[in-house]
Amino acid sequence: MSSAQNVSIYDFDIERAKDNLSVLEFRSADEEWLDFVSANRMGKPLAAKHDIVIGAVANDTIYRVFGLYENGLIDKETALRQLKIPKLYNQVVFCSEAALLHLTFTGTLDTKERIGG
Repeated sequence: MSSAQNVSIYDFDIERAKDNLSVLEFRSADEEWLDFVSANRMGKPLAAKHDIVIGAVANDTIYRVFGLYENGLIDKETALRQLKIPKLYNQVVFCSEAALLHLTFTGTLDTKERIGG
C-alpha cells in the first residue's frame, strides 16, 4: 500500500507582510536573539507579541550552547561567541491568523517521486 508523501509549497511576500503586520526579524544570533530564544525555552514565550518572527533555527548544536548558558556554565558573551561559529539557517514562524493570510498556496511536491521512493 502506497501513501502520498507531499510537501505543500507556499509563496510569502515578506515586504508586504512588514507593511501590514508586526514582524520581528533577527538578522544574526546576537544578544537580542539569545534573550528571545532563552525566554521562549524557559516558558516565557515572546512570539505572541508579534505576527511573524524570523531568525536563526536553534538546532542541536545551538541547544547545547543554550543549555550551558541557561545553567550558568558559560556567560552571555561566551554563548554569543560560540553561536557565531556554526552555519545558522533562518526560519519563519507565523504566530497569528493575520500572518497566515499572507501565505499563497502554489502547489505540492511529491517527496516519494523526488527521493525515488
